Amino acid sequence: MYYVAGLKSKNEYAKFLQGDTTGKDIAIDGISFDSRTVKKNELFIPLEGKNFSGSSFVDEAIRKGAVVLSNACHSNNCIQVEDIYSSLIMLCQKHIEELGVKLILITGSYGKTTIKDMLRHSIGSACHTNKLNENNEFGIPFTILSCNPHSDYLVVECGARNIGDFDYLAEHLKSDVFILTDVAAVHLETFRTIKNIEKTKLTLKKTLKEKSIFIDGRKLNHLNYQEKNNHIVESVISKLHIATEKNINSYQPSAGRGKIIKIMGGSIIDQTYNSSPSTLIATVTPYSNKNTSLILGDMAELGESELDDHVKVLDHFHEYKVWVTGPIFKQAVAKTKSKNVIYFENEKEFPTAAFRLLLQNNENLYFKGSRSSKMERFIKLLLND
Repeated sequence: MYYVAGLKSKNEYAKFLQGDTTGKDIAIDGISFDSRTVKKNELFIPLEGKNFSGSSFVDEAIRKGAVVLSNACHSNNCIQVEDIYSSLIMLCQKHIEELGVKLILITGSYGKTTIKDMLRHSIGSACHTNKLNENNEFGIPFTILSCNPHSDYLVVECGARNIGDFDYLAEHLKSDVFILTDVAAVHLETFRTIKNIEKTKLTLKKTLKEKSIFIDGRKLNHLNYQEKNNHIVESVISKLHIATEKNINSYQPSAGRGKIIKIMGGSIIDQTYNSSPSTLIATVTPYSNKNTSLILGDMAELGESELDDHVKVLDHFHEYKVWVTGPIFKQAVAKTKSKNVIYFENEKEFPTAAFRLLLQNNENLYFKGSRSSKMERFIKLLLND
C-alpha cells in the first residue's frame, strides 16, 4: 500500500502541495498509480513514461471515485499542481519526515543492489528497501511511499539512464547517508561520456543533511569487490550507530549478483544479472586464474567503443581460460591477443561436458553478461543436465 503519513484529506494534500482543488473535501485513504486497481477515496497519481501515459486514465480514476493529482484540472475531485512528478517527490519527503526514518540513498554504475541487500540483511526487520529492480524514477517513489511505521531505516537504490534523472530528487529529498558505489562506462548510449554519468550521480549529494556522511566508493578501489562492499556497509552502520540483527559476513549474494552454487565438487559463480567492463573486472578479481574459468556474454550499451571494450576485456583476462558468446564477442575473438579464448554460438554449442569436468576438478565457473545475453540459461543447462 502507498500512502503519505500525516496527510489524510484532499484539502490537506492540496495545502501541502500548494495546489488548487475542485469538489468538496474528502478523506484520502491511500495512493494509487494504476487506474485499473484504483479505489474510491484514493489519490490517483498519473505517471508519464516512454510507453505509457497516466493522464489518459484520469477520467477512469475519477469515475471510480478517486482524487486525481493533475497539472490540468478536471471538473471533479482534482488537486491541480504545476508539476506532477515534482509534487510526488515532495510527498515522498513528507512521508519520510512524518515516519522519522533515516534515509540512505545508493547510486553508482554497479554494486547498488548488492549494497542494498547487504544493508537489509545486516539491519534486518527495521530496514525497508526497494523491491526487485524498482530503482528508476518510478520505483524510487514506490519504495518510499510503501515504507511503514515499523521501519527505522529506508534504503533506496537509485538508478539513472539519462542526464538530469536525479534533479527532482536532489531538489526535494533529504538523506542521512549518500553512497556512491563507483562510476564506470555504462549506459553510454544515453549519457555519452563518463563525466556526464559522474555529474548525474553526484547530484544526489545535494540531498545530504550533513555533507560529511558521503561514502565515496571511488576512494575504495584499492580494495577488491567484496572488501569494498563490506567496508561501505560497515561505514553506514558505524555512522548511523545501527544495532544490527545479523553479521555482515553471513550475507549470501542473490541469484545473478554473485550467488555461489556449490555443485559437483566445484562452484558456479552467478554474476549474470548485468555486465560492463568495470563490473566484470571488479567481480572477477577475487578469483584466481589458477582455478577459475570465465564464461562471458556480450556487454550492452557501451556506445561506439563497444567492440574495442570487448577486445580489451579479453586482453585483460589473457591468463584466464575464457569462453564467450554473442555477436560482439565473436568479433572480439578475432582481434584479441589472448590465446585462451573459445567462442560458442548458443545452447547447442555450449560445452556442458567440459564444464562438468572442470567442476568435478574443484574449479570455479564464473558467468556474466548483460541482460540481453541471458547468461543464466547456460547455468540452467549445467544445473539441469
